[in-house]
Amino acid sequence: MLRFKIIEGFIRRYKALFILTVLSVIIALVYVFTADLPEWFPFAGALFTLLDTLGLAIIANCIFCYFQIYLPECREHERVKPTVSFSVSKILTLIGDPYERMYRQKTGRELGFDEISEDELKKLLDGIDPKGDLGYKFIDANSKLISVPTYWIVNKHVEDARDEIELLISLFGKYLDAELISLLMEIHRCPYFALITKFQHSGVLDKLANIGPSEELVPVQQLYKRLKKYVGE
Repeated sequence: MLRFKIIEGFIRRYKALFILTVLSVIIALVYVFTADLPEWFPFAGALFTLLDTLGLAIIANCIFCYFQIYLPECREHERVKPTVSFSVSKILTLIGDPYERMYRQKTGRELGFDEISEDELKKLLDGIDPKGDLGYKFIDANSKLISVPTYWIVNKHVEDARDEIELLISLFGKYLDAELISLLMEIHRCPYFALITKFQHSGVLDKLANIGPSEELVPVQQLYKRLKKYVGE
């Protein structure tokens, strides 16, 4: 089953080469079975020989492409697949975890970020103290366990998610399909992330302590759902 899937992927990727190869095989078979027949028109034999030679070259090229280019790429893709999956899972966690904690803090219910209704999401940040505690603990320079404010967590998660996206694309971009790269870039450039980054770089973050309007979380959730569905989590 896996072998057929690999062949199917090769056909999709090298569609033109595959079509030419099929035609070349047909020409080669016709050439073999009609070799002893009289020529249909002057120089037909020479022309057919030329087409057969070109066809054999195309067949050889297809075989070379499959075994020397496509299969090694498939094996390499399988080797990096766990790393890519881990990175995507990390991105999903960075995006969703702070808002799952906020939701649990407000409602007492455990829901994934993608499971929160749109109406609830639009009001999620209402009443949330940006300088409050979401339950995250860190060890400071003095080896003491400390709590950090909500706005810092939101900014940190946004920054880390964007960094992880950049790292994933830069290191493994050639193994990712165009649809996944496009989706990751949509997340990276989404308005909410841009807004949080703007606050972060404003130089007055501690005074603003802004975690953004709740309405901006709706597009983030939609992108989150698409990414989660795409990777099958």
